[in-house]
Amino acid sequence: MAGAVSDALLGAPLALERGRAVLVSFVSARTKREERDTLRRIDLRFRVLVEDTA
Repeated sequence: MAGAVSDALLGAPLALERGRAVLVSFVSARTKREERDTLRRIDLRFRVLVEDTA
């Protein structure tokens, strides 16, 4: 699942109210189990460089 989210963010233009994303890069991922080990949480971090077009 995390791989699909990462691919979607890296492969598609981001809709911004102002400016445009000129670079999106993956930074890190962290997983942990929650609530009696029945759920797994995946935190993904990305760095986005935004160019102001106004």
